[in-house]
Amino acid sequence: MLRTVLIAVSAVVLVVAIGLIASGATALTVLAVWIGVQAAIVLVALLLERGRYAPSASNGPWIRTTERFRDPTTERWITVEYNPRTGERRYVEEP
Repeated sequence: MLRTVLIAVSAVVLVVAIGLIASGATALTVLAVWIGVQAAIVLVALLLERGRYAPSASNGPWIRTTERFRDPTTERWITVEYNPRTGERRYVEEP
């Protein structure tokens, strides 16, 4: 939701800045260029960050370790699994 709002606001600001530059308002040109560049940076960053923080879908041999702990928020037992190929660890809730 917030991401969508930020994309929409950045796009609107970018369009307004381009409109001010195109209209030839000389007093606002430097400000419009600066605001337009900032809006473009935010817009590009929001559009490209989507896949960056997605968890990797690493398939492979997950080895259950002997490490167990109780999650303090849910009070459930958690077991740690380890992927020796990637070094990744994941936490699996025990039934």
